[in-house]
Amino acid sequence: MTGPAPLTWRIPPWQTALLFLLAAAGAAANIYANPSVPIRLLTIAVAVLAAVAGVVATRMYLVVDEEGIGVRRLLRERSVEWNEFDHVDVVHRAFDSVTLRIICRDGRYLDVPQSLLMPSRPTGKVQVTAQLGDLARQVTAYGEPYRR
Repeated sequence: MTGPAPLTWRIPPWQTALLFLLAAAGAAANIYANPSVPIRLLTIAVAVLAAVAGVVATRMYLVVDEEGIGVRRLLRERSVEWNEFDHVDVVHRAFDSVTLRIICRDGRYLDVPQSLLMPSRPTGKVQVTAQLGDLARQVTAYGEPYRR
């Protein structure tokens, strides 16, 4: 018997598509427009940065399933199994950023990348904090049957 469907958060596909489109436009500008050297260097730099950001955005995720909570960034994946899980907090960090912090029973914690959780449209701080509180409650409620 399988449990409920996993909860997943990813960067919206339109954002990664836009980054890859920007990289392609930079490459096309250099191939077909024959710009001056400074413009060529600028478009190459922008295209490379957009391609790298697109790959990073494509790889990142937050998944909550029967086994626990998994967070993947560019180079590594970290996970917290339900028997290690204690609770989820909404934390305010430097530069007025806010995210979820997954806290283990032994005091270790895992911060979720802010870009996975923030709304796509401009939203007030109070509303964002409330939305993250709802996400924290969803994660906690999902894990209740699996916690030991």
